[in-house]
Amino acid sequence: MFYRLYDIFTEHPLDLIAESISIFPLIVGVVRYRSLRKGVKFLILFFFIIIVRDFTSNLYAVRKVNNLFLYNLSAFFEVISVCLLFRFEITKKSTKKFVDYGALITVLLCVFFWRSNELSAGILTSSRLYELLVVLFYFRQLIEDMNVKDILKHSLFWISSGLILQFTGTFFVYLFANYALSINTESGLFNLYWNMNQIMYITFALFSSIGLWVSKYDKNNFL
Repeated sequence: MFYRLYDIFTEHPLDLIAESISIFPLIVGVVRYRSLRKGVKFLILFFFIIIVRDFTSNLYAVRKVNNLFLYNLSAFFEVISVCLLFRFEITKKSTKKFVDYGALITVLLCVFFWRSNELSAGILTSSRLYELLVVLFYFRQLIEDMNVKDILKHSLFWISSGLILQFTGTFFVYLFANYALSINTESGLFNLYWNMNQIMYITFALFSSIGLWVSKYDKNNFL
């Protein structure tokens, strides 16, 4: 089993890096838990889900069983995590309703687009689009309120920036996932798009780690 896993990571080294990086924000989040804002605490859940997904995916890969459905499944939990992450930080009632109802609609769309044997472009695109819109709404609130003293010491600035980079960097890859990340896609092309996805995720995880680390400043960083 370990030899098979070694072969997989030798062939796909970015997967090993991405899975290792996931541990950083989880550890930082636990260390800084007491200073985390209510919504930000759900980011720990987000990375826990990712770690469980990747661990399970590796078990399937070692046994040479199709594991792509796990990424479709994790999209459900990612939508819910992002919803909980920002709904406690967004103050406008109308925007909160969009966050809540948008999450519900997105989850229903994910059910409709469900695929058990390959990555679903419908699931990955709709979840990314919803999550991107929620982050943009939060950034608009930051700009309108102008109530943060030092933006670089604001945890959600780093987390939101990481999310935007990840979502925009992978949106078109996921939009054409049925072509770019299909089980029938030529291996070289598949690896190219998959590695692009992993690089964007690594960027997000690092930004999130910084955001969780500076969370200790949040309490005294508002006007």
